[in-house]
Amino acid sequence: MPTDAYRTTVLVLRSNVQPEETIAKLICLDLRTLRKRYREELACRRATVTAALGSVIVNAALNGDWHSALAWLSRRGGEQWRKVERREHAGLEGAPIKIETRGRVIIVSSDGGELLAARSVVAATAGAVVADVLVEDDRDDVAFA
Repeated sequence: MPTDAYRTTVLVLRSNVQPEETIAKLICLDLRTLRKRYREELACRRATVTAALGSVIVNAALNGDWHSALAWLSRRGGEQWRKVERREHAGLEGAPIKIETRGRVIIVSSDGGELLAARSVVAATAGAVVADVLVEDDRDDVAFA
């Protein structure tokens, strides 16, 4: 029969996104038995832990902990309690930033097969200029220069 300790263990592990297989191994149960006996704990996941932690923060805030009060208000108290930082990045004199991709791709292969296909795919997806194809023995890789 499930004990409170095992229920808590299953709840904590599942709320931290542990797979059911791992939980079953940790408490020495078959996966089918775990699912049968701990159905509610497996279903609750993060909602239960989030609610419990929220309760701790609210209780601490109501008991005078200003850090907890500030944390709660900044997330739940509305716009007037939020700290907003805006950072904008721009090019020269406020113009949009221009991004250019430059590079050369060298494809090295031992047999020379499918090099034209690889060359056109790399050029199309990377927007790069593909250099001449080098053919060497015992090599099959792509190098970026």
